[in-house]
Amino acid sequence: MAIQHRRGVFSKFDPTRLLPGEWAIVLSGDASASDGRAAYICFAAGTVKRIATFEDMVENIANANEELIEELTSNVGKATTAANTATANANTATARANTATTNANSATTAANNAAKAANDAAASARTAGTAANNAASSASNAAKAANDTASSCRTAASSADEAAESANLAASRVEGAATAANNAASAADTAAGKANTAADAANAAAANANIARTATEAATTRANDASGRANTAADEAEAFLNGFVVQYDNLSDECKDIIAQSAGTGASVISDEQGIAIVDDMASVIVVGRENGVLSDAEGISIIDDIFE
Repeated sequence: MAIQHRRGVFSKFDPTRLLPGEWAIVLSGDASASDGRAAYICFAAGTVKRIATFEDMVENIANANEELIEELTSNVGKATTAANTATANANTATARANTATTNANSATTAANNAAKAANDAAASARTAGTAANNAASSASNAAKAANDTASSCRTAASSADEAAESANLAASRVEGAATAANNAASAADTAAGKANTAADAANAAAANANIARTATEAATTRANDASGRANTAADEAEAFLNGFVVQYDNLSDECKDIIAQSAGTGASVISDEQGIAIVDDMASVIVVGRENGVLSDAEGISIIDDIFE
């Protein structure tokens, strides 16, 4: 008995019911084949591949060639259209360039014609100028001949009068020139005097500036000396006042008793008579202190004793 595979119409073909390695034969109705017949092999439930026969391959290749030819033809048509468009644009640009070249050539021709006309006009003007110069020269020659004839006819007296008049005029001009020269010399002397005055003023200003600078330097020196003396006097005054500082332990017992009594009675001021007596008593001590530069402890104690006597 012959071996048969699973088979049936395509509408009842169910790949999920196949087993791995099982064949399925479609007897009719498969749209992927022109005659509706096809063969499938199962690799897993639901996973199958259609097996193409020689006849199927011939048909598939023929169909693929038609689609490829159609696609290539379409692309060629698009490329042709683009090329035609580019050609038209190039032709338009060429036409515009030709028009521009024609216009430029026309303008060049017109410019050359204008230049030629200008050159011709200039040549005509030069010719007319030459003719005019020649006519003027002829007229000048005729006038000179007439003047020469008139001069020959003048009398000697007239010639003498003219010569005398010319001499007088020349003398007058000489006098005018001399006056102008004198005026120029006077103006030069005035300018020289002003220049000398300005130079003297400048020298005086420079001398004053030097004097002011010397006075400023001297004043600066004196100020520095005064500052030094003031500092020295301040140091001496500070030393002199420090000489009045007397330690309480160095006071006499009598002075300490007077201070204690004053503190006990609440005395905080002294009378005018006491102040005058203090100044009188301090006079001789101050003289000694100024001579020595400072006061000794004994001198300070004596001052305090004298204050509270």
